[in-house]
Amino acid sequence: MKTDNSRVMTVKELSDFLRVHPTTVYHEVKCGRLPAFKVGSDWRFDRESIDRWCLGQDSAFMGAGAGGEKKLKLASAAYKGAGALFGTFEK
Repeated sequence: MKTDNSRVMTVKELSDFLRVHPTTVYHEVKCGRLPAFKVGSDWRFDRESIDRWCLGQDSAFMGAGAGGEKKLKLASAAYKGAGALFGTFEK
């Protein structure tokens, strides 16, 4: 029985949560950038660990110094859509 507030996520659930392709999740795990553990041959992700990881990404992103400002502007534009980044949809 599946519930939305399960403590453990699969690759598919995490990719949906992060809004990335499952291949990206596998790549980040392989590079050691995502907290994960294996159950047999399948990767699993603790929701609390992922939440802490996300918060850590925000902190690292914001504290990146001069380059951090540029990244922040790009990230902000990405949330608004590609048009905001290139100025093609603004009136």
